[in-house]
Amino acid sequence: MNFEREDLSRERIPIRSVIDKLDAYLNREDYESAHRLLEYWRDEARRTGDLRGEVAIQSEIMGFSRRIGDRKGGLAAVWRGFELVEELGLSGSAAGTFYLNGATTLKAFGAAEEAIPYYEKAQACYAASLKEHDPLWGGFYNNYALALADLKRFDEALDCYQNAIDIMSLKPGGGLEIAVTLMNVAELFEKMGEGDALIEQALQQALDYLEDPALERNGYYAFVCRKCAPTFGYFGWFKAQRELNERADKIYEGA
Repeated sequence: MNFEREDLSRERIPIRSVIDKLDAYLNREDYESAHRLLEYWRDEARRTGDLRGEVAIQSEIMGFSRRIGDRKGGLAAVWRGFELVEELGLSGSAAGTFYLNGATTLKAFGAAEEAIPYYEKAQACYAASLKEHDPLWGGFYNNYALALADLKRFDEALDCYQNAIDIMSLKPGGGLEIAVTLMNVAELFEKMGEGDALIEQALQQALDYLEDPALERNGYYAFVCRKCAPTFGYFGWFKAQRELNERADKIYEGA
C-alpha cells in the first residue's frame, strides 16, 4: 500500500519518477535495484530537508520491506514515518493511509498489539475524510482483520474481512483484492477450527477471481499470484500453487 501522493509538483525530490522506476524494478523482481533506489532518495530527501518527499519514500520503504521480509528496515521506516506525519501535521486520507501502512508493517513483523492504536488512528482519519464505500476502506478492513486474527479476536476479524469484500466488490477490477482477502479468510477459518468445507469454499472463490479472463495480466496480477500461491500450497492445492507461480514467472520474465 502506497502513501497517498498529493502536491507532488512542489516536492524537491522527483517522487513520481522515483515511484515509476520503483514499480519497474518490482515488476521484474529486481529487489536489489529497488532497495538502492529507495535508500538513495530517502537520504536525498533528508539532505535537502524535503520532509514531504521523505514521508512518501518512507511509506514506499515500508511496503518494500514487507515484500522482502526486511524487519529492521521496515520498522525504522515506520517510526520515522510516524514522526514525519506528526511534524508535518498531515490529516485526512493521506494521514490515514500512512498510519494504515505503518500499522500493517508493525503487524507483519510480529507487533500486532502495538499496531492496534495506529489502525485506530487510520480509521479515525478515514472516517473524517472518506465516503462509506471508498475503496481505501477495503484495504483498511483487510489489513486490520489480519491484526485482529493474530490477537485471536476472530469474530471481529471475520466481520472486517466481509466488509473488505463488500467494498472491493463495488470497485472495477477489485477481484484481485478480494482474492487476497479470501486467502486470509481461509487461514482465519483454520485458526477458528471451522473445518475443511469453509476453507475449501474460500479457496475456490479466490481461485475463481484469479481466473477471471477480464483481469489484466500485469505486474500487479503477478504480485497477487505470488502472494496467494503459498496459501494454496499450504492447504494442499498444489496445482493452483504451481500454476499461479508459473503465471507470475512469465509476467516477470516478460518485464
